[in-house]
Amino acid sequence: MTRISSQFLDYYWRKKSLRLKTAKKFLLYPEPYEIGSVEKGKLLTSGNLKFHNELIKISNHSLWEIQGTDVALDYYLHGFSWLNDLAAVGSYEALKLAQKWVFHWTLNELGNENLYLDLLTQRLFNWINHSGFLLKTPNLALSESYMKSIDQQSFFLEKRWQSLQKDVDRIKAIVLLISVGIYVTNKNYLVQSFIKALDKEIINTIDAKGGISSRDPNALAEIFSLLNWLEVLLEKINLNLSEIQASAIKKIAPTLRSLRHLDGALIGFRGEIKIRDKYLDRALVQSGVKHRLLDRTVMGYSRLGNHKMSIFIDTGGKFDSITNGNFLHTKSAIEITINKSPFVVSGIKISNFRELDRSDNMQVDYASISKLEKGFENNVSLQSSSLEFYDSKGATTLKASHNGYLNETGLTHTRTIKLDNDETEIHGEDSFNANSDEAKFRFENILTKRKQTMFMSVHFLLHPEVVIEQAQASVNFLLENKESYSLKFSGKCDLRIEEGVFYEGSTEKSRATKQIVLSSQVVNYDNYINWRIVKV
Repeated sequence: MTRISSQFLDYYWRKKSLRLKTAKKFLLYPEPYEIGSVEKGKLLTSGNLKFHNELIKISNHSLWEIQGTDVALDYYLHGFSWLNDLAAVGSYEALKLAQKWVFHWTLNELGNENLYLDLLTQRLFNWINHSGFLLKTPNLALSESYMKSIDQQSFFLEKRWQSLQKDVDRIKAIVLLISVGIYVTNKNYLVQSFIKALDKEIINTIDAKGGISSRDPNALAEIFSLLNWLEVLLEKINLNLSEIQASAIKKIAPTLRSLRHLDGALIGFRGEIKIRDKYLDRALVQSGVKHRLLDRTVMGYSRLGNHKMSIFIDTGGKFDSITNGNFLHTKSAIEITINKSPFVVSGIKISNFRELDRSDNMQVDYASISKLEKGFENNVSLQSSSLEFYDSKGATTLKASHNGYLNETGLTHTRTIKLDNDETEIHGEDSFNANSDEAKFRFENILTKRKQTMFMSVHFLLHPEVVIEQAQASVNFLLENKESYSLKFSGKCDLRIEEGVFYEGSTEKSRATKQIVLSSQVVNYDNYINWRIVKV
């Protein structure tokens, strides 16, 4: 049996889509899924594009003259994410600018040669959302070029959506095609067929506890928000969500509530945060689900604290596509929020997150983790991992171990976190131990072979609003809520304060911050760093 390549199918359906000549129009306009930043929208009207904290001058007020090799910037431009910001401004000037850039794109068919599916999905999603804003024009030629492009792109997506790699991208594409079926003439056949396709995708994606296999809370939040938005869309044509879709919302809501800090922020271990807190709040309220799961560990993230502190530790033991298989980048990473003030964060950024050539060349930066240094940050096969909770009269203790370094060094990493019951003091211990004769042999062998000193380190990436002051054997912190805490440590341990970066993915901002690093030499079979965070 001959197997047709994905590239050939893309080529074939792209050519078919470009031959479409049928005139389409909107039956009605949707309520926007989201509105962007007024600040960034006003910058655009003044001739400046703000992207990842960088201000880019727009020559001749033409967005398409911006030159660069940054794939993420290209994705941002041709995915039309900036359209959300102009719609947020909503002025006549913003409208004219949006029309100028969108209609230039459609009239010159700028996207005909690069119909990458994830990029196309993002672009079409933004176009459909803001069609009521964009089509305020008497110019028939412009509106026809726009509708022709929507017809071509939606046809191509209809035929090729299943080749999208990520669960969230496939679900977004399906919801998008349902919305096209609702709002665009002669496309109503899409509604029922893709409602059924969505049911199948949900069954394959959402597990019994409302989680997803990638363990990405941000992707789960986007899926949840899309399902809630779909419910609103279907109500406009007197339809309801299917039983499977409604059930998914009820399962996902408590999972997401369980993965939020005391300040309402979703945990940030997996990187790129797309959905803003206010949109997640809206979706959670719309779902009608007010409780969270009783489980201490949800989707591989374990929690301590409920009232004054929220502490999350990444105790999941599976590879995932986000870290390209390298679970050590986030394994045992910790986040701490105290009385609604972020304190220790994992401001992780996924570099090259939208490589359009699908090379999966990803890199993860800035996690609050414990690790071996100097050349041991490579991909290591995951062996077994363990997790235990202990409840005593005065505290709750979490103990998590993993054997990710075992094959190369013979060492097992164990992180123990104890939170006292009044939630004012955290005791931590990080250890690297050789626990068997075979492990001890590997450890001795690696020390002999490498002929260099081995170090272990514990990292605490601080939120940018935290003010620090270094003392002799401690570091003092002033939180945004004006509470003071201190990090103390014991044993043969060096302390250093390094520059760090905190990535606020939902606002596309990177902010300078500090990173506290405790470092100790690995000299024998049992190596420990003990630390504690106490309220001053």
